[in-house]
Amino acid sequence: MKKTLFALACAAVAFCACEKDPAPIGTVSNPFTGTVMAGVPESVTVTGTGFQATDSLYLAWADGAEGVEALTITDTEIKFGIDAYSAAKGKAVKAYLYREGKTLELTGEFNVTAPTVADGFIPDKALLDALWAHNGDVRAMIGECRLIDVEAAAALVKDTQCDNEWGVLAVDGNGATSYEGLELFSSLGKGLKTPEDQEWSNFICWGAGEIEEIDFSNWNAYIQVRAASCAKLKKVVLGPNMKGGDFSGSPIEHFDMHLASCADWVMNIGTPEAGLKYADLTRTYIEGGEYNKDFNHWVGSGNVKDIYFADDAEIHIDEGVWEKKWTQGNVWANLKSAWQKGAKVYVHAQWDYNTVQQVPAYSENPNALD
Repeated sequence: MKKTLFALACAAVAFCACEKDPAPIGTVSNPFTGTVMAGVPESVTVTGTGFQATDSLYLAWADGAEGVEALTITDTEIKFGIDAYSAAKGKAVKAYLYREGKTLELTGEFNVTAPTVADGFIPDKALLDALWAHNGDVRAMIGECRLIDVEAAAALVKDTQCDNEWGVLAVDGNGATSYEGLELFSSLGKGLKTPEDQEWSNFICWGAGEIEEIDFSNWNAYIQVRAASCAKLKKVVLGPNMKGGDFSGSPIEHFDMHLASCADWVMNIGTPEAGLKYADLTRTYIEGGEYNKDFNHWVGSGNVKDIYFADDAEIHIDEGVWEKKWTQGNVWANLKSAWQKGAKVYVHAQWDYNTVQQVPAYSENPNALD
């Protein structure tokens, strides 16, 4: 029914005669003009007479039109907002009332601007849908016009209604191609000090079939990333406070964790047949971030494992790893094997990431990594 009304309204707006309707469906006393941002409920108010709660409202512009769902109507007032994902963004539009084949122009021409992440906008709608589907606390933060409450998102430490008991936030199985906007949840995992809490402070996106790049460099959450079986995932960059991650079954070629200076585990990155082409496994001190000083745990716990490198890879490590090696698991052996076959290895100063030296090639010094 809505689609039928929408089609009729579009036709009416596009082709209605200039003649005055002999039986007008209402009057407008203050035609709105100006600028509104999509995503804000009740951002436009129209007063007049003769409105009915069952009326429909549509926006129209030079080359399109769409219905408006987020509205309240009384007999003398209409308030409405424009959906954050509306096609009207960036357009000069007018609003029309529709009732039983008749239209009423409600506004003058006004401009619709696009919201930003800072306003609570998640650019990829598929990601917002996944947040809605899997996280009850987040669902309550999503407004009528689909912006997220920015203050509430920043304060969320753990979604108590997350439908995956492993996580503080879950978007598993989503079809998003971008995770931009997750940085709104900047306190996730913060203050979860007990081993039990820390063990399950996971961001879960396993089985996400369309994501090709995860760049969390501007996400300050205190989380672990679970991104297994992401069929197209090629690049991962961890954020400043992230604890680690598991990427089993994802075809990653580029992995960078140099911002994650408090990480204490990473595993399952690359395969023996398709190793990383670029790997930055440094865990150097970053100004303003946390730093995990338990270096012996980092190199000796066995929590850095099953990471593989291409024979022509570019590999970055810090001087502590160069000195002490990873003593458990297979990562050091895999790194050394790739270096012997031509991979380039760079060593960063543990307290100054920008101080770096290249390890001599195997052909120049076969003992350089010993």
